[in-house]
Amino acid sequence: MNNFLVLGLALTWVVVLGGCWLGWQLLRQNGRMLLRIEVLEKRLDEFEFGEADESAGLPIDSVAPEFELPDLVGER
Repeated sequence: MNNFLVLGLALTWVVVLGGCWLGWQLLRQNGRMLLRIEVLEKRLDEFEFGEADESAGLPIDSVAPEFELPDLVGER
C-alpha cells in the first residue's frame, strides 16, 4: 500500500512539473511571435506610408519648452 502512495505522489509531481514546463514553453513562443508581428507591422507601415514610424516628442534627456496652463479658476 505504501508503494502505491509513493508512486501516486511521484506521478502527480511529474504531471504538475510537465504542465508547468509546457506552460512556460507556450509563453515563450507567444512572446517570440508577438515580437515578429511587431517587426512585420513596422515593415508594412514603412511600405504603405513610405517612411519609418518616428515617435513624436522630445528626445530623451532634453529640456521641455516653457509653457503655461490655466488652473481650475482660470488663472495662469
